[in-house]
Amino acid sequence: MNEPQSGGKVWVLQQVLRRDESGGWAPKFDLSPLKQYGEVVFIFGPGQIDMMPEAVEDAIEARLDEERYDPDKDYYLPTGNPVLMGMAYHQMKLRGGCRQLAWDRKYGTYTVFGA
Repeated sequence: MNEPQSGGKVWVLQQVLRRDESGGWAPKFDLSPLKQYGEVVFIFGPGQIDMMPEAVEDAIEARLDEERYDPDKDYYLPTGNPVLMGMAYHQMKLRGGCRQLAWDRKYGTYTVFGA
């Protein structure tokens, strides 16, 4: 089991929503366990994302700059579109590294991959 290092941010690629009982939109996943790793920051909000590669890459770079991505303190939780997951991971690797989080259903906790 990996011990979380807090003080950084948890970069969540995309806020994934679902319809709730009243017909409104609600988060699909409970992300509250992420708080032990740091402040949760979304790279993209909910909804459709423009799939022009250059625009997506620029948006990811701008968000990482805006919130000051730190490879030594921050984590990444890939959610949503698989192509965007890879693009965000690549940008983080170019900035010095990427520690990814994955949910472990068996233990009910996140596991850290990478350094």
